[in-house]
Amino acid sequence: MDHPQVSVLMPVYNAERYLAGSVESILSQSFSDFEFLIFDDGSTDRSLDILQAYSKQDARIRVFPRPHLGYVPWLNEGIRIARGEFIARMDADDLAMPDRFACQVKYLDENPSCVAVGCDCLAIDPDGADLHRIGYDRNHKLDEDSLLNGESEGLAHPTAMLRREALVTIGGYREQYQYLEDYDLWFRLVEKGHLGLIPKVLLKHRLHCNSVSHGKAEQQKEMIDVIITEHRMRRGLRPLPYSAWRYETPATPIEAHRWWGNLAAANGYYRTALKHATISLQEAPLSPISWFALCVSVCPRILRRLLKTTLMWVGLWNESRKQR
Repeated sequence: MDHPQVSVLMPVYNAERYLAGSVESILSQSFSDFEFLIFDDGSTDRSLDILQAYSKQDARIRVFPRPHLGYVPWLNEGIRIARGEFIARMDADDLAMPDRFACQVKYLDENPSCVAVGCDCLAIDPDGADLHRIGYDRNHKLDEDSLLNGESEGLAHPTAMLRREALVTIGGYREQYQYLEDYDLWFRLVEKGHLGLIPKVLLKHRLHCNSVSHGKAEQQKEMIDVIITEHRMRRGLRPLPYSAWRYETPATPIEAHRWWGNLAAANGYYRTALKHATISLQEAPLSPISWFALCVSVCPRILRRLLKTTLMWVGLWNESRKQR
């Protein structure tokens, strides 16, 4: 593996619950010409032991024990030592579909002006149950204007495969934007080429309360406008009054269960919706919101749409009566 075509970068911090599944999903790829660079960010659980056991079984895996400094330093170290033409990002709690690398390598080979390509993904709950498909329709914008106008969040980071040369050219990730380093990256990468999307689910993205996007939600929200403003000013543009795009993350575990339940119910996964609504009800039995979440979880989609339509017409009828 002196010159693999793909280098997989995966930082890990206290991910023992999900780690084996994540590693196995990479090792099971139909495309096998890759090296797997895994950086343990000072884990205090069994993550490093699990990784070292896998490294003895597969020569493509290289494990790097590191102190707990956050992911950005290790992502940049990975870019420096990577031997692949392409760099695939992976998170330690997600699951890659077997044809992910094959599809993304093919896309980058066929689109030389593309510097990074992402894909649709399927959001799953902490237990791996389906919640909803995170997809991009044909109108989803990934160009420079949509980023600068605060209309786009860019690619979903764990779905991305990137050209190493482009990453090196722009200097990799910037540590001042830890926890939102990917968002800043898209602004700088789009100056070198376009960002691509494959409208196919190639990754299962796990939602749980220990994820970075959940635990660092406030820091991420504060950084969005800072990043947009910096890149607009660098291009001679005025700052925006506010950005249209925002991270929306539940603040508490109960809110997370309600959110997951609503996502599952809206996409027809009623058993999963009922599970999370029940947990919410157990934690807050006197809350009207918990009871509403339970009702939503057992109400089929067609009935919820009918109820929504009925309420809308009732509201219009009341308004017309008032105007008489």
